[in-house]
Amino acid sequence: MEAFKDLKGKLKLNKKRQILLGVVPMILTPRWFFVNVQKELEKAGGLKLAQDVYYRAGFVSAYQYCQTQRKVERFTGIETIRRYLSSMSVRGWGRFTIVQLDEEKGRGVFRLYHSGLSEEYGSVKRMVCHWVPGAMAGAVQEAMDARSLSFQVKGREVKCKSKGNESCEFIVSPIRKNPLTLPLSPGETVS
Repeated sequence: MEAFKDLKGKLKLNKKRQILLGVVPMILTPRWFFVNVQKELEKAGGLKLAQDVYYRAGFVSAYQYCQTQRKVERFTGIETIRRYLSSMSVRGWGRFTIVQLDEEKGRGVFRLYHSGLSEEYGSVKRMVCHWVPGAMAGAVQEAMDARSLSFQVKGREVKCKSKGNESCEFIVSPIRKNPLTLPLSPGETVS
């Protein structure tokens, strides 16, 4: 509950009627809105396109969020990632935990309990947290870049409550390619 109190203390409404979390502009929306957009993208462009688009959006958004927090709050490395996950946990995405994290090697295992996305989707026998692998990779990448570590990472979902697992789980590991050059056309794979 301490993290929720901290979050509440940082929420502001500015003169333009914008919600700010510290200095980060936010939109408060029901989770079904996010899930419905994802489902419509899956229908219109296919599952692979939706996964790729949400992965990239998650990566860039987490990177930007962590970079902003590092600059404004003066957090570094693993602390930035911890604060990001704590913030995500109290903003309704579910409860994130770090199972393992080695920022110097670009490796991490993250678990998400009570995923807001999985709860909205229900049991569909497949993974549905498309943006989260990118977000985990983006957070780790920002911490590595801040330390001038010279490799890229990618994230992948390996367990999902909507597939029947107890929780959702994500692995971040190093790659050779820039993760923002991920394919956008259906059928291509991320290497």
